[in-house]
Amino acid sequence: DLLLLPARNEAPGTVLIEAISAGVPAICSADCGFKNHVEEANGTVLPEKWSDAAFAEALGTMLKERDARLKYAAQYSLTVDFTGRADCAVDAMEQFACKNK
Repeated sequence: DLLLLPARNEAPGTVLIEAISAGVPAICSADCGFKNHVEEANGTVLPEKWSDAAFAEALGTMLKERDARLKYAAQYSLTVDFTGRADCAVDAMEQFACKNK
């Protein structure tokens, strides 16, 4: 299994987190949000300017290394807190509000 997300804006980036947390490696475009997690989970981030050749190469590599990439994505998902984003946002807003009193 793998996830391919050639999105051109950040809105669908959350699906990358869902895939990685399920141990599924991903290929995404550089425009996707959470592309850092794709890279850190041994996935592939394609260049910003779409290239069929780059996509074909990334897909071929992903398929050849499928088992290793599945294992790495699963291990990575155990080391990262994907659910703490809301807490971080609240902390940042509270710090900003307190600073501006």
